Amino acid sequence: MRRANRITPDAQALLARYRQDLVAVSAFLVLRAVGAVLMATAGRGQVALETSSPAYHVFAPTPAAPDYLGLLGNWDGQWYQQIATDGYPGVTTTGQSSWAFYPLFPFLCRLLMTLGFGFGAAATMVNLVAGVVSTVLLNRMVRERGGPFTAIAVVVAFNSFVAAPILQAGYAESLTIALVLACLRLLQCGRFALLCLSLALLGLARPVSLPMAVVVSVWVAGARWSRADRAAGPRTPPSAWAATGVAWLAVGLWPGVVGLANGSLGSYLQTQSAWPVNGGLDAGWANWVYQGARSTPVTVLCGLILVGTAVTVAARPAARAWGGELRAWAVAYPLFILLATRPGPSVARLLLPAVVIFWPWPTPDSQVRVSMRLWMPLGAVAAVGIVCQWWWVGHVFTISTSPEVQPYP
Repeated sequence: MRRANRITPDAQALLARYRQDLVAVSAFLVLRAVGAVLMATAGRGQVALETSSPAYHVFAPTPAAPDYLGLLGNWDGQWYQQIATDGYPGVTTTGQSSWAFYPLFPFLCRLLMTLGFGFGAAATMVNLVAGVVSTVLLNRMVRERGGPFTAIAVVVAFNSFVAAPILQAGYAESLTIALVLACLRLLQCGRFALLCLSLALLGLARPVSLPMAVVVSVWVAGARWSRADRAAGPRTPPSAWAATGVAWLAVGLWPGVVGLANGSLGSYLQTQSAWPVNGGLDAGWANWVYQGARSTPVTVLCGLILVGTAVTVAARPAARAWGGELRAWAVAYPLFILLATRPGPSVARLLLPAVVIFWPWPTPDSQVRVSMRLWMPLGAVAAVGIVCQWWWVGHVFTISTSPEVQPYP
Protein backbone atom coordinates (compact mmCIF):
# COMPACT_ATOMS: atom_id res chain seq x y z
CA MET A 1 0.00 0.00 0.00
CA ARG A 2 1.42 3.37 -1.03
CA ARG A 3 2.09 5.98 1.58
CA ALA A 4 -0.41 8.84 1.35
CA ASN A 5 2.21 11.45 2.20
CA ARG A 6 4.67 10.52 -0.53
CA ILE A 7 6.41 13.56 -2.05
CA THR A 8 5.24 14.25 -5.60
CA PRO A 9 7.72 14.72 -8.47
CA ASP A 10 6.81 18.42 -8.65
CA ALA A 11 7.53 18.85 -4.96
CA GLN A 12 10.84 17.01 -5.35
CA ALA A 13 11.82 19.29 -8.23
CA LEU A 14 10.87 22.35 -6.21
CA LEU A 15 12.88 21.11 -3.23
CA ALA A 16 15.90 20.41 -5.42
CA ARG A 17 15.68 23.87 -6.94
CA TYR A 18 15.60 25.68 -3.62
CA ARG A 19 17.61 23.25 -1.49
CA GLN A 20 20.64 25.53 -1.31
CA ASP A 21 18.48 28.50 -0.32
CA LEU A 22 16.84 26.42 2.41
CA VAL A 23 20.24 25.40 3.77
CA ALA A 24 21.38 29.03 3.83
CA VAL A 25 18.19 30.26 5.50
CA SER A 26 18.44 27.43 8.06
CA ALA A 27 21.98 28.52 8.93
CA PHE A 28 20.75 32.11 9.28
CA LEU A 29 17.88 31.09 11.59
CA VAL A 30 20.09 28.89 13.77
CA LEU A 31 22.65 31.65 14.27
CA ARG A 32 19.97 34.23 14.98
CA ALA A 33 18.49 31.83 17.55
CA VAL A 34 21.94 31.63 19.15
CA GLY A 35 22.02 35.42 19.18
CA ALA A 36 18.61 35.52 20.88
CA VAL A 37 19.85 33.17 23.60
CA LEU A 38 22.95 35.32 24.13
CA MET A 39 20.88 38.50 24.36
CA ALA A 40 18.24 37.01 26.66
CA THR A 41 20.95 35.67 28.97
CA ALA A 42 22.98 38.89 29.01
CA GLY A 43 19.83 40.93 29.63
CA ARG A 44 19.65 39.58 33.16
CA GLY A 45 22.58 41.81 34.05
CA GLN A 46 21.20 45.04 32.59
CA VAL A 47 20.51 47.96 34.90
CA ALA A 48 17.26 49.93 34.99
CA LEU A 49 17.17 52.75 32.40
CA GLU A 50 14.62 55.40 33.27
CA THR A 51 16.07 58.84 32.49
CA SER A 52 17.88 60.29 29.47
CA SER A 53 21.46 61.54 29.45
CA PRO A 54 23.81 62.91 26.76
CA ALA A 55 25.07 59.34 26.23
CA TYR A 56 21.71 57.54 26.24
CA HIS A 57 18.23 58.58 25.18
CA VAL A 58 15.26 57.07 27.00
CA PHE A 59 11.88 57.02 25.31
CA ALA A 60 10.46 53.85 26.85
CA PRO A 61 11.96 53.29 30.34
CA THR A 62 13.07 49.71 30.95
CA PRO A 63 13.42 47.98 34.32
CA ALA A 64 16.48 46.09 35.45
CA ALA A 65 16.87 42.69 33.78
CA PRO A 66 14.35 43.32 30.95
CA ASP A 67 12.98 40.48 28.87
CA TYR A 68 14.27 39.74 25.38
CA LEU A 69 11.83 42.02 23.52
CA GLY A 70 12.52 44.85 25.96
CA LEU A 71 16.25 44.49 25.44
CA LEU A 72 15.89 44.99 21.68
CA GLY A 73 15.16 48.68 22.28
CA ASN A 74 18.61 49.43 23.71
CA TRP A 75 20.70 52.37 22.48
CA ASP A 76 19.50 53.65 19.07
CA GLY A 77 16.50 51.37 19.43
CA GLN A 78 15.04 53.98 21.79
CA TRP A 79 15.13 56.57 19.02
CA TYR A 80 13.65 54.19 16.46
CA GLN A 81 10.90 53.27 18.93
CA GLN A 82 10.11 56.94 19.47
CA ILE A 83 9.87 57.56 15.72
CA ALA A 84 7.71 54.46 15.22
CA THR A 85 5.40 55.62 18.03
CA ASP A 86 5.27 59.41 17.72
CA GLY A 87 6.88 60.22 14.36
CA TYR A 88 9.33 63.07 13.88
CA PRO A 89 9.08 66.40 15.71
CA GLY A 90 7.17 69.03 13.77
CA VAL A 91 9.30 72.00 14.77
CA THR A 92 12.90 73.02 14.23
CA THR A 93 15.10 71.20 16.72
CA THR A 94 18.60 71.66 18.03
CA GLY A 95 20.80 69.13 19.76
CA GLN A 96 20.04 65.43 19.73
CA SER A 97 16.92 64.66 17.71
CA SER A 98 15.13 61.81 16.02
CA TRP A 99 15.81 63.61 12.71
CA ALA A 100 19.26 61.98 12.83
CA PHE A 101 17.68 58.57 12.16
CA TYR A 102 16.44 57.46 8.75
CA PRO A 103 12.70 56.72 8.46
CA LEU A 104 12.24 53.43 6.58
CA PHE A 105 12.84 50.99 9.43
CA PRO A 106 10.64 52.78 12.02
CA PHE A 107 7.95 53.30 9.36
CA LEU A 108 7.74 49.55 8.73
CA CYS A 109 7.69 48.91 12.48
CA ARG A 110 4.87 51.44 12.85
CA LEU A 111 2.79 49.59 10.25
CA LEU A 112 3.04 46.43 12.33
CA MET A 113 2.44 48.29 15.58
CA THR A 114 -0.91 49.48 14.23
CA LEU A 115 -1.91 45.79 14.21
CA GLY A 116 -1.30 45.57 17.96
CA PHE A 117 2.32 44.46 18.12
CA GLY A 118 4.81 46.12 20.43
CA PHE A 119 7.97 47.71 19.10
CA GLY A 120 10.16 44.73 20.05
CA ALA A 121 7.92 42.26 18.23
CA ALA A 122 7.53 44.56 15.21
CA ALA A 123 11.30 45.08 14.95
CA THR A 124 11.81 41.31 15.20
CA MET A 125 9.42 40.63 12.32
CA VAL A 126 10.93 43.33 10.08
CA ASN A 127 14.45 42.09 10.80
CA LEU A 128 13.48 38.45 10.32
CA VAL A 129 11.96 39.07 6.88
CA ALA A 130 14.87 41.32 5.87
CA GLY A 131 17.33 38.71 7.11
CA VAL A 132 15.75 35.92 5.08
CA VAL A 133 15.71 38.11 1.96
CA SER A 134 19.35 39.12 2.38
CA THR A 135 20.37 35.50 3.07
CA VAL A 136 18.75 34.24 -0.13
CA LEU A 137 20.22 37.07 -2.21
CA LEU A 138 23.69 36.64 -0.74
CA ASN A 139 23.60 32.88 -1.19
CA ARG A 140 22.55 33.10 -4.84
CA MET A 141 25.00 35.84 -5.78
CA VAL A 142 28.01 34.08 -4.30
CA ARG A 143 26.93 30.60 -5.44
CA GLU A 144 26.89 31.66 -9.12
CA ARG A 145 30.60 32.47 -9.08
CA GLY A 146 31.97 30.69 -6.02
CA GLY A 147 29.89 27.54 -5.74
CA PRO A 148 27.66 26.10 -2.98
CA PHE A 149 30.30 25.76 -0.27
CA THR A 150 31.65 29.29 -0.65
CA ALA A 151 28.10 30.66 -0.60
CA ILE A 152 27.21 28.86 2.63
CA ALA A 153 30.58 29.82 4.14
CA VAL A 154 29.91 33.52 3.45
CA VAL A 155 26.41 33.28 4.98
CA VAL A 156 27.68 31.50 8.11
CA ALA A 157 30.71 33.76 8.59
CA PHE A 158 28.60 36.91 8.14
CA ASN A 159 26.03 35.77 10.70
CA SER A 160 28.81 34.72 13.09
CA PHE A 161 30.51 38.12 13.04
CA VAL A 162 30.95 39.74 16.43
CA ALA A 163 28.28 42.43 15.92
CA ALA A 164 25.76 40.22 14.05
CA PRO A 165 23.30 40.12 16.99
CA ILE A 166 22.46 43.74 16.14
CA LEU A 167 20.65 42.30 13.09
CA GLN A 168 17.83 41.22 15.42
CA ALA A 169 17.74 44.35 17.58
CA GLY A 170 15.77 47.57 17.10
CA TYR A 171 18.27 48.82 14.52
CA ALA A 172 18.02 49.36 10.76
CA GLU A 173 21.06 47.24 9.85
CA SER A 174 19.20 44.12 8.72
CA LEU A 175 16.85 46.11 6.47
CA THR A 176 19.76 48.11 5.07
CA ILE A 177 21.74 45.00 4.20
CA ALA A 178 18.74 43.50 2.41
CA LEU A 179 18.42 46.68 0.31
CA VAL A 180 22.17 46.79 -0.39
CA LEU A 181 22.09 43.22 -1.70
CA ALA A 182 18.91 43.91 -3.68
CA CYS A 183 20.61 46.88 -5.35
CA LEU A 184 23.69 44.83 -6.21
CA ARG A 185 21.59 41.94 -7.53
CA LEU A 186 19.45 44.20 -9.69
CA LEU A 187 22.57 45.93 -10.98
CA GLN A 188 24.03 42.53 -11.83
CA CYS A 189 20.88 41.52 -13.71
CA GLY A 190 20.52 44.87 -15.49
CA ARG A 191 17.03 45.53 -14.09
CA PHE A 192 17.49 49.26 -13.81
CA ALA A 193 13.88 50.32 -13.19
CA LEU A 194 13.67 48.20 -10.04
CA LEU A 195 17.20 49.29 -9.18
CA CYS A 196 16.02 52.91 -9.11
CA LEU A 197 13.32 51.98 -6.61
CA SER A 198 15.76 50.03 -4.43
CA LEU A 199 18.25 52.90 -4.48
CA ALA A 200 15.56 55.33 -3.36
CA LEU A 201 14.56 53.03 -0.49
CA LEU A 202 18.21 52.63 0.49
CA GLY A 203 18.42 56.41 0.70
CA LEU A 204 15.71 56.25 3.37
CA ALA A 205 17.20 53.34 5.33
CA ARG A 206 20.74 54.25 6.39
CA PRO A 207 23.43 56.73 5.26
CA VAL A 208 25.21 54.23 2.99
CA SER A 209 24.08 55.56 -0.39
CA LEU A 210 27.40 57.24 -1.19
CA PRO A 211 29.46 54.04 -1.63
CA MET A 212 26.51 52.48 -3.50
CA ALA A 213 26.45 55.45 -5.87
CA VAL A 214 30.17 54.93 -6.50
CA VAL A 215 29.63 51.22 -7.25
CA VAL A 216 26.71 51.91 -9.62
CA SER A 217 28.66 54.65 -11.41
CA VAL A 218 31.73 52.48 -11.85
CA TRP A 219 29.59 49.58 -13.08
CA VAL A 220 27.73 51.68 -15.65
CA ALA A 221 30.92 53.41 -16.81
CA GLY A 222 32.65 50.05 -17.05
CA ALA A 223 29.80 48.62 -19.09
CA ARG A 224 29.95 51.60 -21.43
CA TRP A 225 33.73 51.27 -21.78
CA SER A 226 33.60 47.54 -22.44
CA ARG A 227 31.12 48.11 -25.26
CA ALA A 228 32.95 51.05 -26.81
CA ASP A 229 34.89 48.84 -29.22
CA ARG A 230 31.99 46.60 -30.16
CA ALA A 231 30.53 47.93 -33.38
CA ALA A 232 27.49 45.66 -33.16
CA GLY A 233 27.24 45.56 -29.37
CA PRO A 234 24.28 47.00 -27.48
CA ARG A 235 24.58 50.53 -26.16
CA THR A 236 24.27 51.28 -22.46
CA PRO A 237 20.50 51.76 -21.97
CA PRO A 238 19.22 55.13 -20.79
CA SER A 239 17.74 53.41 -17.74
CA ALA A 240 21.28 52.58 -16.60
CA TRP A 241 22.23 56.26 -16.66
CA ALA A 242 18.95 57.08 -14.91
CA ALA A 243 19.85 54.59 -12.15
CA THR A 244 23.21 56.33 -11.78
CA GLY A 245 21.43 59.64 -11.30
CA VAL A 246 19.02 58.17 -8.76
CA ALA A 247 21.97 56.63 -6.88
CA TRP A 248 23.55 60.05 -6.40
CA LEU A 249 20.25 61.75 -5.59
CA ALA A 250 19.66 59.13 -2.88
CA VAL A 251 22.82 60.29 -1.12
CA GLY A 252 21.16 63.57 -0.20
CA LEU A 253 17.56 62.35 -0.03
CA TRP A 254 17.07 62.16 3.74
CA PRO A 255 19.46 65.02 4.64
CA GLY A 256 17.52 67.12 2.15
CA VAL A 257 14.19 66.19 3.74
CA VAL A 258 15.57 67.05 7.18
CA GLY A 259 16.85 70.37 5.87
CA LEU A 260 13.50 71.29 4.32
CA ALA A 261 11.59 70.27 7.45
CA ASN A 262 13.84 72.30 9.74
CA GLY A 263 14.53 75.31 7.53
CA SER A 264 18.25 74.74 7.22
CA LEU A 265 20.11 72.53 4.72
CA GLY A 266 22.70 71.71 7.40
CA SER A 267 20.15 70.45 9.94
CA TYR A 268 21.01 66.78 9.46
CA LEU A 269 24.72 67.24 10.14
CA GLN A 270 23.95 69.58 13.03
CA THR A 271 21.81 67.02 14.82
CA GLN A 272 24.36 64.28 14.09
CA SER A 273 27.12 66.34 15.66
CA ALA A 274 25.13 66.70 18.89
CA TRP A 275 26.08 63.17 19.97
CA PRO A 276 29.21 63.02 22.17
CA VAL A 277 30.52 60.10 20.10
CA ASN A 278 30.50 62.32 17.00
CA GLY A 279 32.14 65.28 18.70
CA GLY A 280 31.52 67.84 15.95
CA LEU A 281 32.01 65.64 12.88
CA ASP A 282 35.06 67.67 11.85
CA ALA A 283 36.78 64.69 10.24
CA GLY A 284 36.57 60.99 9.63
CA TRP A 285 38.96 58.16 10.37
CA ALA A 286 41.77 59.97 8.58
CA ASN A 287 41.52 62.22 11.62
CA TRP A 288 42.80 59.35 13.78
CA VAL A 289 46.43 60.27 13.24
CA TYR A 290 46.13 63.51 15.17
CA GLN A 291 43.30 62.43 17.46
CA GLY A 292 45.56 60.12 19.46
CA ALA A 293 44.89 62.08 22.63
CA ARG A 294 41.16 61.43 22.32
CA SER A 295 41.31 57.90 20.89
CA THR A 296 43.16 55.13 22.68
CA PRO A 297 45.89 53.37 20.67
CA VAL A 298 44.07 50.05 21.10
CA THR A 299 40.88 51.47 19.55
CA VAL A 300 42.80 52.97 16.65
CA LEU A 301 44.77 49.78 16.05
CA CYS A 302 41.69 47.52 16.18
CA GLY A 303 39.78 49.76 13.80
CA LEU A 304 42.64 49.97 11.32
CA ILE A 305 43.07 46.20 11.45
CA LEU A 306 39.37 45.61 10.82
CA VAL A 307 39.07 48.01 7.89
CA GLY A 308 42.50 47.15 6.48
CA THR A 309 41.69 43.45 6.59
CA ALA A 310 38.34 44.07 4.89
CA VAL A 311 39.95 45.93 1.99
CA THR A 312 42.79 43.39 1.71
CA VAL A 313 40.43 40.42 1.57
CA ALA A 314 38.23 42.13 -1.01
CA ALA A 315 41.21 43.03 -3.18
CA ARG A 316 42.59 39.48 -3.37
CA PRO A 317 42.26 37.74 -6.78
CA ALA A 318 40.38 34.89 -5.07
CA ALA A 319 37.62 37.37 -4.20
CA ARG A 320 36.27 36.97 -7.73
CA ALA A 321 34.25 34.16 -6.14
CA TRP A 322 31.92 36.91 -4.89
CA GLY A 323 31.21 38.32 -8.33
CA GLY A 324 32.09 41.80 -9.53
CA GLU A 325 29.25 43.70 -7.85
CA LEU A 326 29.79 42.24 -4.37
CA ARG A 327 33.53 42.62 -4.71
CA ALA A 328 33.27 46.29 -5.70
CA TRP A 329 30.97 46.93 -2.76
CA ALA A 330 33.32 45.07 -0.41
CA VAL A 331 36.06 47.54 -1.35
CA ALA A 332 34.01 50.74 -1.59
CA TYR A 333 32.06 50.36 1.64
CA PRO A 334 34.99 49.80 4.08
CA LEU A 335 36.81 52.72 2.45
CA PHE A 336 33.69 54.83 3.00
CA ILE A 337 33.70 53.81 6.67
CA LEU A 338 37.38 54.75 6.87
CA LEU A 339 36.74 58.23 5.49
CA ALA A 340 33.34 59.06 6.97
CA THR A 341 33.41 57.83 10.56
CA ARG A 342 35.53 58.00 13.67
CA PRO A 343 37.38 55.41 15.71
CA GLY A 344 35.22 53.70 18.29
CA PRO A 345 33.44 50.50 19.27
CA SER A 346 30.74 51.14 16.64
CA VAL A 347 33.13 50.09 13.89
CA ALA A 348 32.13 46.44 14.26
CA ARG A 349 28.46 47.26 13.66
CA LEU A 350 29.24 49.69 10.87
CA LEU A 351 31.22 47.05 8.97
CA LEU A 352 28.28 44.63 8.79
CA PRO A 353 26.91 45.93 5.45
CA ALA A 354 30.21 44.90 3.80
CA VAL A 355 28.65 41.40 4.09
CA VAL A 356 31.05 39.16 2.18
CA ILE A 357 34.36 40.09 3.79
CA PHE A 358 33.91 37.95 6.89
CA TRP A 359 34.84 34.69 5.15
CA PRO A 360 38.57 35.32 4.55
CA TRP A 361 39.11 32.48 2.04
CA PRO A 362 36.78 33.33 -0.88
CA THR A 363 38.11 30.74 -3.32
CA PRO A 364 35.70 29.33 -5.95
CA ASP A 365 34.69 25.72 -5.28
CA SER A 366 35.94 24.75 -8.75
CA GLN A 367 39.51 25.55 -7.71
CA VAL A 368 39.57 23.60 -4.46
CA ARG A 369 38.37 20.27 -3.20
CA VAL A 370 35.57 20.84 -0.72
CA SER A 371 36.40 18.53 2.17
CA MET A 372 36.79 18.54 5.91
CA ARG A 373 39.82 20.77 5.41
CA LEU A 374 37.41 23.55 4.48
CA TRP A 375 34.50 22.67 6.75
CA MET A 376 36.76 22.69 9.81
CA PRO A 377 37.94 26.32 9.31
CA LEU A 378 34.31 27.33 8.74
CA GLY A 379 33.32 25.66 12.01
CA ALA A 380 36.20 27.41 13.74
CA VAL A 381 35.16 30.80 12.33
CA ALA A 382 31.58 30.23 13.53
CA ALA A 383 32.71 29.07 16.99
CA VAL A 384 35.10 31.96 17.51
CA GLY A 385 32.47 34.35 16.21
CA ILE A 386 29.85 33.12 18.68
CA VAL A 387 32.30 33.51 21.56
CA CYS A 388 33.00 37.07 20.40
CA GLN A 389 29.25 37.69 20.13
CA TRP A 390 28.85 36.54 23.73
CA TRP A 391 31.40 39.17 24.80
CA TRP A 392 29.93 41.88 22.55
CA VAL A 393 26.36 41.33 23.70
CA GLY A 394 27.36 41.25 27.36
CA HIS A 395 29.78 44.20 27.35
CA VAL A 396 28.64 46.50 24.53
CA PHE A 397 24.96 46.02 23.66
CA THR A 398 23.69 45.15 27.14
CA ILE A 399 23.98 48.07 29.58
CA SER A 400 25.35 46.80 32.87
CA THR A 401 26.59 50.15 34.17
CA SER A 402 26.15 53.84 33.41
CA PRO A 403 25.85 54.40 29.63
CA GLU A 404 28.35 57.27 29.94
CA VAL A 405 31.19 54.84 30.71
CA GLN A 406 30.14 51.90 28.53
CA PRO A 407 31.14 51.26 24.89
CA TYR A 408 28.54 52.35 22.37
CA PRO A 409 27.46 49.75 19.79
